[in-house]
Amino acid sequence: MNDSREIDQLLREAQTISEAYNIVAETTGERFNIFSILNVETDEVKTHSGFIAELLDEKGSHGQGTIFMEKFNECIPIEDFDIENGYDVIVERYAGKVTEDKGGRIDIFIKNKRSDYILIENKIYAQEQNKQLLRYQNSFPNSTILYLTLRGEESKQTSSDEVNYTPISYQTDIINWLEMCQKEAVAIPILRETITQYINLIKKLTGQNLNKKMSNEIIERILRNEESMEAYRGLFNSRKDLEERIRRSFCQRLPKIAEQHKLELEIKGKEEIVSGIGRNLPAFKFHNEKLKALNLKFIFRFQEPKLRKPIIGLQYIEKPANQLPQYDEIRERFDIEFGNSDKTSTNFLCYLDYQPNVGWEALRTLKRIHFGEFEEDLNSKIKKVLKIIKEATNPDL
Repeated sequence: MNDSREIDQLLREAQTISEAYNIVAETTGERFNIFSILNVETDEVKTHSGFIAELLDEKGSHGQGTIFMEKFNECIPIEDFDIENGYDVIVERYAGKVTEDKGGRIDIFIKNKRSDYILIENKIYAQEQNKQLLRYQNSFPNSTILYLTLRGEESKQTSSDEVNYTPISYQTDIINWLEMCQKEAVAIPILRETITQYINLIKKLTGQNLNKKMSNEIIERILRNEESMEAYRGLFNSRKDLEERIRRSFCQRLPKIAEQHKLELEIKGKEEIVSGIGRNLPAFKFHNEKLKALNLKFIFRFQEPKLRKPIIGLQYIEKPANQLPQYDEIRERFDIEFGNSDKTSTNFLCYLDYQPNVGWEALRTLKRIHFGEFEEDLNSKIKKVLKIIKEATNPDL
């Protein structure tokens, strides 16, 4: 069998496997996840720190007292931390102004009546700050420090010689703990199913859901013979070219979107963006003379891996010395149109996190781009933003 026929057969069989697992996912309801629906999958503070802290808190709304904290201590033994006499759990505990060796905000802070501390630094995708664990240790010397990441990585900013900390993972430690909590909540349906949803979210983030099983089955198919392995090698080697072709095609189509709305398009570092080797954020900016008169430009930015979320919004061309009278009306209408989007900063008049999160490097994003779904959505959002400005300021856009 020649290479092209083997590749074609491999693709057909992979598609068959994928379709079978899609049916399973629909039947079991695995795709339904409240955290995913609300687009808070990777929100470290509100979703992950908040949920974990609520379970750990003896005064939490779960009403189960210390049992979940006891199970946590079974999974991650913490010596001589008394919980019988009471303890407090705080999310985002302020540890003082950040200096060279102290201060910052601790993701999950647990203190008992003897003033012993458990400090949990929670990292999903955010970058670790300089000497973060060392600052926390110096701020609270009598503390047990847990460094929580998806797969239990070591700190890159602090050595074990500087700080006595324990790496723990969502993949094993937190899932094991949550499954113990799940058993404790078996007679409380709402609590049990909420914990189940959160377990499914973590499995998704760490690649342990049905997608992992599907991948294993496809791998077994690839390893069936040398021809299949060679066909996979050909597909694997084509990925970079595939990504570049889709990105380049998208960049070539963007001017038509801009022209449709009578806007000018600005792409910074286009070739680096297309190739995926540059450090520039994949950002696309649209403006015209009317927008310039308001010191604004419309921006869409893809997600930067492990750093910034994707956004759309109105960015200042130059940081304004004074706010224009139209700005309040624009912000209000922007929030009404998009909901929960009243974000502002020194660089933006208003913006919102793009729904859903989209990474420029993610295959699911490239799929949406190539088959038009993403382009239609972006086009719609541009139209809405321009309507907002027109209604708020009455320019002839």
